[in-house]
Amino acid sequence: MKYLLRLLASITGNRHQVSRLAYVLASGLTLACLALPPAVRAASKPTRLAQIDARPRIVRLPDGSHIGLLLRYHGDSQEVAAIYSTDNGTSWSEPQTLIPLPSEPGRWGGMQAIVDDRNELQVLVLNDARTGVFGPEEERRKRRRPITERRIDIWHTRSSETRGHWSPGRPCSFR
Repeated sequence: MKYLLRLLASITGNRHQVSRLAYVLASGLTLACLALPPAVRAASKPTRLAQIDARPRIVRLPDGSHIGLLLRYHGDSQEVAAIYSTDNGTSWSEPQTLIPLPSEPGRWGGMQAIVDDRNELQVLVLNDARTGVFGPEEERRKRRRPITERRIDIWHTRSSETRGHWSPGRPCSFR
């Protein structure tokens, strides 16, 4: 092992790197854990593709493009908006309203989306049933109920006609 470490030190020219390798070998890990030389690390830094301020749920569509779904406020109501990318996430379209959400049930929170076997989107959205779980902080403080009275409902909507139409959202029943 001592000769292997000397050989590696002569190849890399970096004793510090080799001492890290010795620690890795002593720990029982494989040679694959060898730290890369600085030049290689600098060349392999990730490239920032796009700056998106919201946190969209990104789904790959059957044609290879991507759709990002995000919840946003539109006046006093909320909606699911969509952003699109046709270049593998390098750039994104401006948000477009996809699904207006009713305000009567409460505020809307987390969301998840999938493409089904008919190439349509199935979207689940969480709703707080006016118990103060979601919404702006000031509003949540006014509406917040004790923890035992709070709840989150799961609502479902789906697209049809290649995402051209959307079914009305409805709460899921688990009975």
